[in-house]
Amino acid sequence: MSLVREWKQAHRITSVQVGAAIAVLGCADQWLPMVQGFIAPWMFGLLGACGVIARLVVQPKLAERVKTDRAIK
Repeated sequence: MSLVREWKQAHRITSVQVGAAIAVLGCADQWLPMVQGFIAPWMFGLLGACGVIARLVVQPKLAERVKTDRAIK
């Protein structure tokens, strides 16, 4: 297994941001009593679908950064 070339900019990838949101909401739903029941179960499915769609869409903010980094080197 190898990392993608842009792994240092992973925090800028929308699908990574959506995945992080799913993880945070999932943990909050399990461990914080005041949040339990506030987050509907279907929201996790919706966020997961958004993550898949975000991964398929070209993300110019990441592509611009990679071009800039390659020009510097």
